[in-house]
Order: sequence, then C-alpha cells, then structure tokens
Amino acid sequence: MTESGPLNLIDDDNSDTEEGVDKQVRNKLAYDLPGSMPNHGRAIIRTKCLRIAPTGRSWAAATTEGVLIYSMDESFIFDPTDLDIDLTPEAVDAALKENQTSRAVILSLRLNEDSLIKKCIIGVSPADIPAVASSVPVKYIQRLVEALASLLENCPHMEFILRWCQVSYQIQTPLCSFLP
Repeated sequence: MTESGPLNLIDDDNSDTEEGVDKQVRNKLAYDLPGSMPNHGRAIIRTKCLRIAPTGRSWAAATTEGVLIYSMDESFIFDPTDLDIDLTPEAVDAALKENQTSRAVILSLRLNEDSLIKKCIIGVSPADIPAVASSVPVKYIQRLVEALASLLENCPHMEFILRWCQVSYQIQTPLCSFLP
C-alpha cells in the first residue's frame, strides 16, 4: 500500500500503449476536456461493469476500488454483508409459496428491500408470528421494527401489525437490558 493507493494498481510497465491507445494522446485528450484537471499522483479507478436499475433511480459500478452503489432514493439502504448467489427476490417468493415464512422474512431482511420485507410480514399467519419473530437474528430486529412502524402508518390490518409489534417488543426488550 502506498500514498497513491494499492501497489497492484500502479502502472510500472515500460509500454507506451495500452490496448492500442497511446497513453500520451489519451492523457492529452483528458486534460483538454472542459472542467478536467491533470491527475497529479491520484490513483486511477477503472470500471469493469456498470448496471443501471430498471427504475433509473439507482446504479452500481464494479471498480478496482470495490462495488459502488448510488441511489436517488433515501429509503432504500443496501447492506451487502450477508449476500450470496442464492439470495434473490425470487428466492423470497419461493419461500413464501412453500409456506416457509420464517425463511422468507429472514431472506427479505437480508436483502433489505422494503417492499419484500412488508410482503413477508403480511404473509405470516397470525398464529406463526411468535415463532417467526423469534427466529429473526438480532442484527435484523431494528430493520423489522422499522418496517412494522411503516406498516402501522398505512396498513389496513391494524390488529395484525400490532401483534407483530407486541411480539417484536418482547424479543427486543431482553436484548436492550444488556446494553450499557
């Protein structure tokens, strides 16, 4: 690691061309663009892949520095900590269809997509609420409570959502007693 960034990103070959493009010409063209400044020792980040969401309100880029995600929506928070290849909205729907509501709720919380979380909450039968709520990992309890609060504002199933809130509170209260 250097001040300029990772060592493997430093171009130390003696070649003046890169993929058929003369570096000096490319740099001169880049500097001639209005508003551009010369690169004085800053690392160049290369983009390998760019994808735009179907809504056009967010996009992601796979770069040499990592995955960058930009969104115009403040309500959508993407937390890619527990993602794997099998974690998709289709997997959540399949779990709901197979009546695996606990699995569906946890998958939707891992995806952190508001509409999926709400769909899974509504998909749980009232008798299964305590079992499903107690199966939610501790790190997702806050997100579950946030989704329940949002549902309380505009969901016609008030008693159902209040039951969820009551059970979630009972789960969350013992956890809060350990906090300083």
